[in-house]
Amino acid sequence: MGANSMTGFGRASGLTQSFQWTWEVKSGNARGLDIRVRVPGVVDGLDIMARKSIGQRFERGSIAASLHLSRHPGHETVVVREGALGELIALASRLAAKENLRPASIDGLLSIGGLVEIRDQQLDGAALESLQAELLAGLEKALEGLSASRRHEGEGLTKVLLGLLEKIGEATSRASASEGATAAAIRQRFQSRLEQLLEKKNAVNDERLAQEIALLALKADIREELDRLALHIESARELLTQEGAVGRRLEFLAQELVREANTLCSKSTQMELTTIGLELKSEIDRFREQVQNIE
Repeated sequence: MGANSMTGFGRASGLTQSFQWTWEVKSGNARGLDIRVRVPGVVDGLDIMARKSIGQRFERGSIAASLHLSRHPGHETVVVREGALGELIALASRLAAKENLRPASIDGLLSIGGLVEIRDQQLDGAALESLQAELLAGLEKALEGLSASRRHEGEGLTKVLLGLLEKIGEATSRASASEGATAAAIRQRFQSRLEQLLEKKNAVNDERLAQEIALLALKADIREELDRLALHIESARELLTQEGAVGRRLEFLAQELVREANTLCSKSTQMELTTIGLELKSEIDRFREQVQNIE
């Protein structure tokens, strides 16, 4: 099990009594589900049914489905504009006699644009319904191929994302073990700053002093950020083992990871912790970029 990618490709081909058909379905990244379907006019209305089939199978992605349909030879109707052809024959005969020219040939006249049209035979209601049913079954085969492609791509993405989470987790552990994150270091920074404030007590009122002390206590302690980072990492790992569309939730967790890493860097007063925080931000950015490909 694992997350699915939003990119993939599916294809299916087949034959009916009168037609040869091919479905091609491509999928790319999108914030939601964007479906586009192209079908020939002879099966006009099939696109609505195709959109429904695609919507029932996928939750995210930009999906484009196109149907290539061609008739077998012998299923066309030749239509000749005989009235216009008769007028051209009469005109050609008059001009040939008047100018002493060779009479126009019938094949030459028929090559004039608009005189001859080859039309597909129209399908009656039963034949159209039967063709649409077969084409929809063919679309399902193409969509199965697309699903398999997105699943295979997702397996690779899942491995990449788990590897990035491992690096983020290692950096978080090093931040927790760093000297700047220890209780003793936090207490020392708090006590030092508090002593500075108390020296200036006469310059500030008690309310302002209380506010400064509260703000200092908040900035001195980074353990909450480290705990939340660890929690978000574990939540992301769990999501990557689930089936279905988890991309939006992973995007939210990536944003939360960014927020905690930024706060960690802003609170840091030691070079070691700042370096680890910048490393965290780099790995989280890579994670957030890859998450954009997940359904």
